[in-house]
Amino acid sequence: MAAAGCLIWDSRKGRHEMFENVTCKLAGIKERFQNVTCELTGITGRLGNIENDLQNVTCELTGITGRLDNIENDLAYTRETLGTGIAAALDDVRSCQKMVLEGCHHTMKALTGDKKPMQQWLKELEHCKEDHNLVLHQCSQPSRAPYRALAGWQSRASRAGLVRTAGHGVRLS
Repeated sequence: MAAAGCLIWDSRKGRHEMFENVTCKLAGIKERFQNVTCELTGITGRLGNIENDLQNVTCELTGITGRLDNIENDLAYTRETLGTGIAAALDDVRSCQKMVLEGCHHTMKALTGDKKPMQQWLKELEHCKEDHNLVLHQCSQPSRAPYRALAGWQSRASRAGLVRTAGHGVRLS
């Protein structure tokens, strides 16, 4: 019996030690689990910060994209406006050149005694001044500058037999 009691006591002691070992091991596992949980919480926090940073960058990129679109639209409008302005300026230059060439040509003819081309040209010019619906290059009158040149031509034309009237009109004699 002593041997049996010793065996039972030994097995109880062994079980007790085994439970203590398992409890210690479970406590260690629980502690490691808590450490992993803390690390995961930290990682989650850092991921949240990264997500917020990405949202901020996305908002900034959206703003930059909007500003770039506005700049692109402004450039397109400016390009269109400049193109229209350049085309109008070229038309004005061509009209002025045409008017100068025609005026010089007809003035020279008028000074030599042939008044008919000058009279026709002045009638056409007067008609263009009255009718604002015509295209500028059809009238050879794009701006006020040709009128100043025309005043000089009219004084030469008056020497050739044409008379200037008061106001903007030209009366042919």
